[in-house]
Amino acid sequence: MSGGGKGGSETTKTEIPAWIRDPAIRNLARAEAVQRIPYMPYYGGDVAAFTPTQNAAFQSNINA
Repeated sequence: MSGGGKGGSETTKTEIPAWIRDPAIRNLARAEAVQRIPYMPYYGGDVAAFTPTQNAAFQSNINA
């Protein structure tokens, strides 16, 4: 069996440019603040109300 040699190791350091890093940090801070807001259920209507024209059509069917 051939064991071969150990591979070398190389460390690379990548820096994020400030023009994207700073807005990203602010965005994450806002996201963390928003996630602390408790769930607020919606109590409004689920669908739009009927228009007067639609109500008139319903009534004309009832009267027919």
